[in-house]
Amino acid sequence: MEKNRFSRNKYYDGKELTADLFEGIDSYHGGRLKILLRVLFGRAVMCGCNISELYPDVIQVSGGAAVDGSGNLIYIPKNEPIPLKGLLKNGLPQNRVLNVWLSFNEQEDDDVTAEKYAFSSDEPTGGVLLAAVRLNENGTIAAIENRRLAFDSFYLRDIRRAISADIEDKLAQTQKEFEENKRQLINSIEAEAENLRDVPAVRSGTFTINARTRSKKFLSEEIKLDLIGNPQISVGFVGEYSGSTEVIYGDTGLFKRKGRLEIQSQAIRVIKPNNSFVFCVQFTKAVKGKSFQFEWSAIGETESE
Repeated sequence: MEKNRFSRNKYYDGKELTADLFEGIDSYHGGRLKILLRVLFGRAVMCGCNISELYPDVIQVSGGAAVDGSGNLIYIPKNEPIPLKGLLKNGLPQNRVLNVWLSFNEQEDDDVTAEKYAFSSDEPTGGVLLAAVRLNENGTIAAIENRRLAFDSFYLRDIRRAISADIEDKLAQTQKEFEENKRQLINSIEAEAENLRDVPAVRSGTFTINARTRSKKFLSEEIKLDLIGNPQISVGFVGEYSGSTEVIYGDTGLFKRKGRLEIQSQAIRVIKPNNSFVFCVQFTKAVKGKSFQFEWSAIGETESE
């Protein structure tokens, strides 16, 4: 039988079973397994294989599994101590950094071929880097930096690419939804603002009229409204009664108080170009040297509307 890892043996009654035939079977299954491991995991540690300090001059590799560059499965069944002197055959490195490599190894005897592993400081063909050990001047361990290459297979790269593409699609969809929600929110705000335009603006304040000369009729100073159109203005007369403040809008005669000066008439003149008004009041009798407090409120539209 030709030794082709992709050729399978055909069986029939009376066929001679030779060593060459069984080697072909091993080559077929072993070759397929190597391809599978190399594609799925690449050259990397699958699990375990951590390097730690056991003694000042001995490191320990934890049990684990790895795949080398040829797709060989390397299995370390249990924690294994490694004396540094076995890795320092060429002496202390110039930069005092010792790289620890793991490689696949086979040992043959008359009956079997045993799959083994080996550790070295020089990079073997297809080897897997486990750690960098920083050494002191006397060759003892100063620090250990595990550099296990997590498996990075073609399969996993395809998965990551698919996940990345899916994330980008979701981000694009999220951005699209965000823009749509933002547009709807803007439209809602604009619609609400349009409705608010129908709500009249309110302005209010106070002013004082000082009776400097003896008279019944007095005018206020011009009061700025900050309203346009035809605002509705109300002015109330502020007075005190029984220790409390009261404001009377309209005919004060309907709320007569003993000793209080009554208003005979009042009027408001709106100055449209200036968006302001002037208040005129006439009392029932002439007064001088007094001050009178008034409150006002106005409802209308603002220029921004």
